[in-house]
Amino acid sequence: MGYIIAAIKWIWKVITYPFVKHQAVYNLIIAGAAVLTLVWGMVTFEVLKQKETAEAALNKAQTELNEIHQRIKNSESTTVSISNSYSYDKKSKSYILLPKVTIKNNGKNQIVLALKNDTLTVSKIEFLKDGLATEKKYNAHYFEKIATYDEEESKQFTLLTVPVDGERTIPYGLSVESPGIYYVTFSATPYLNDGKVLIDNHELIWFTSEYVKVK
Repeated sequence: MGYIIAAIKWIWKVITYPFVKHQAVYNLIIAGAAVLTLVWGMVTFEVLKQKETAEAALNKAQTELNEIHQRIKNSESTTVSISNSYSYDKKSKSYILLPKVTIKNNGKNQIVLALKNDTLTVSKIEFLKDGLATEKKYNAHYFEKIATYDEEESKQFTLLTVPVDGERTIPYGLSVESPGIYYVTFSATPYLNDGKVLIDNHELIWFTSEYVKVK
């Protein structure tokens, strides 16, 4: 038994001798262990940070997707219709076309439409054997204020809000030069801070149209 204890003491002495006699080696090992601990902490921190970033991005994407789905439901439950009337103006020797757009919001949220310069477009159409062609194109605006002769310019609406279960009517007016077939279109996009909404690579719009025969 004494021989075994003596052998163990001798082996331990051999193992610990470099650390006891060579403090520099010991310090180097301690420093290396500290560096490894620091690296491990940095790696762990970065992994946790990336996980938090990924979770935040996923939550944001899910929120945007829910908003898009809600807008789709709102657009599907919103009705847009257009009616047109016209008259001949002897003074200007032109035809006055008066489109009227009615928007009914049957959804669960209010909708906000962006009204642009080409939201209402009137195209004079020529019927060909193999299709249609546009002879001339006009645009009309929804005015908040119409200038008098001595004022610089009129002021037009750029946004239109339709509340839940609400209805809005937009009157337009423009002059066309000659009789013929006119194609009247109303096309409005949702007003969004982040730009356009695309569904299956198609822009989400409210659209309606009608042909008018001016004679």
